[in-house]
Amino acid sequence: MQKIFLSLSLTTAHFFEKNVPGRGDGYFQFDQFKKVMEELLKEQEASEAAYYLIRNCNGTIVGRINLTEMDKSAGTASLGYRVGEKFIGKGVANRALTLLLESLASSEINEVSAKTTMSNTSSQRVLENNNFLPVIKKEEWAEWNGKREKFVHYIWKNSNSFKVFKVPNVYKKCV
Repeated sequence: MQKIFLSLSLTTAHFFEKNVPGRGDGYFQFDQFKKVMEELLKEQEASEAAYYLIRNCNGTIVGRINLTEMDKSAGTASLGYRVGEKFIGKGVANRALTLLLESLASSEINEVSAKTTMSNTSSQRVLENNNFLPVIKKEEWAEWNGKREKFVHYIWKNSNSFKVFKVPNVYKKCV
């Protein structure tokens, strides 16, 4: 499975690095990639992250989606996703995110943060279509491929996470 995922990462790296900072050349060497995957799996086993592959109806891996920095006591996590170049514009990211958020309805996670670059309007639409709201944070910039890009931050709150408290009736009926 690691070799399949590495192959996907290699074939999509050039495309992604147009829109997001790269991972460095070492990431794509199998031994280094394997170490990274082992660390990610440890995070998942410790419930600090959740990693998913996105497959189409034919079983082809078309992307990935994940929650990281999971803090169940605080009810928070950070979102990340990537969809392969051949599959963008087909609703894959939107559907995968919808399914992921639906799975959180009965979980301890009730707030998910995300960020994307200012120029990545497709990702902004995916987030906004799934009820993520833009939030103002300290400006964050990244530089890669000779360009400087500002990030836009988003937050999603689980509408099922609101607790209902029974309030005692303190009103007296007037006669």
